[in-house]
Amino acid sequence: MEGLRITGGDTMGNQYQKLAAGKDFLDALWDPLPAMANAPKFGAVLAAIEEHMIFSETDCRGRIKRVNSGFCALSGFSEDELIGSFHNIVNSGTHDVAFWSDFWKTICRGKAWYGEICNRAKDGSIYWVDSVILPLRGDADEIAGFVSIRHDITDRKRAEDALSCMGQIV
Repeated sequence: MEGLRITGGDTMGNQYQKLAAGKDFLDALWDPLPAMANAPKFGAVLAAIEEHMIFSETDCRGRIKRVNSGFCALSGFSEDELIGSFHNIVNSGTHDVAFWSDFWKTICRGKAWYGEICNRAKDGSIYWVDSVILPLRGDADEIAGFVSIRHDITDRKRAEDALSCMGQIV
């Protein structure tokens, strides 16, 4: 996944196209062109991400720069507590060194990483997210940060654990 191409037209019939790649990806999502701001489909994408996904943006070292309300609600941390903190503020300790090594090698090579991550909320509870982490590129094509888009799969993981326990009893 190299980027996101957004095309369409505004209410005046003007056509637009924006390729959102690298650091422009977030600009396209959060600071859309005036014509795009009126595009119903684009607004629906933003609303869906805000309402149904867990979103964060970090710098290249993993320091959080931006989060959505879904991230705050699931983690129990406020936006003020998260911004400026390293993303490992939610690390549960579940995953081993090899897991995180593969994770960082993948995204630092400029590739998208897909997988399930177990995190710990502020209150100590565990939650699971199905995740995609994408590198963001700077003006000189260097990796300038990362964007994470996640979906809560805690209920599914609990059901899997319950079934596994039942299978061991039988």
